[in-house]
Amino acid sequence: MRRFKEITLALLSVMTALLFTSCEVKTEKISYGKDACSFCKMGIVDHQFSAEAVTEKGKIYKFDDVSCMVKFLKESTEPSTNYKFLVVSDYEGSDEFVDVKEAKFIHSESLRSPMRGDVAAFGKPHVAESFEHEDKSSVELTWEEVQAKF
Repeated sequence: MRRFKEITLALLSVMTALLFTSCEVKTEKISYGKDACSFCKMGIVDHQFSAEAVTEKGKIYKFDDVSCMVKFLKESTEPSTNYKFLVVSDYEGSDEFVDVKEAKFIHSESLRSPMRGDVAAFGKPHVAESFEHEDKSSVELTWEEVQAKF
């Protein structure tokens, strides 16, 4: 009987630990070449323009272009307040996501993003400013302006 109680307690401990670790809501690394855009259904292959939206419940939506994420959010029945994460890939090339509220966005036709939204996000303001200085046709946008554009 004592052995049964020990085994039961151990199983309950493991199940509780699994329950709490599996409930953590977080972003997920994009599998480039395998994942498809939740909006346009095209394969996600370009590291510089991808984006992700994660709901409070942990549902993850992946996008090949910032414009696809904006259009998806506009057409979604999910209230915008129900998203825990709205993140974009850093154009500079790191595999890190940047929160849309912290990113600096640049629009330029020279960017040529997958769905021709032609908007890139930068995690470091000085890198965005350098890009903007080199590309005279580029325009800096806030997240609100990016949303209004699409």
